[in-house]
Amino acid sequence: MRAILSRAMAFLLSLVAMSGCGGDQCWSPRGPAPVAVEEGIVRTATSLGDLKRRRFVIASIDGREFFGPGKMPELEFLEDGRVVGRACNRFMGRGELTGGVLKVANMATTMMVCLSQELNDLDRMVARMLEAGAETTLSGRTLTLTQGGHTLVYTEAT
Repeated sequence: MRAILSRAMAFLLSLVAMSGCGGDQCWSPRGPAPVAVEEGIVRTATSLGDLKRRRFVIASIDGREFFGPGKMPELEFLEDGRVVGRACNRFMGRGELTGGVLKVANMATTMMVCLSQELNDLDRMVARMLEAGAETTLSGRTLTLTQGGHTLVYTEAT
């Protein structure tokens, strides 16, 4: 039993180490990639290039403003095409944006116990939406994901 726990702890620590994250230090210091989006104009994101090097925090879930405990759930698009984020747990996977639909393949996630049921539910919702493919639109600094009757609205972090 002790050997199993030691291996599990080593695995979890390796996930944290691989993420290279610690608080806000996860995010690229280069800032957001330039995107040709006029303020107030809604358009479908056409490629991951529209989103790369941009980080968004949750603003609303199904039309309800989000006020959760602790850090705000977020979604970031890395230069190499990975999509990473967190609600309660951290997740990442290879993103593909085709025809305005964002899919994240081979998603990996931490499996921590969350004290907030709302964050547990959001973890599952985001995973289902990204694995199935979410319609993705940009309006200025607002990212909207829609899939399976759910809508998540994120605002770009500054």
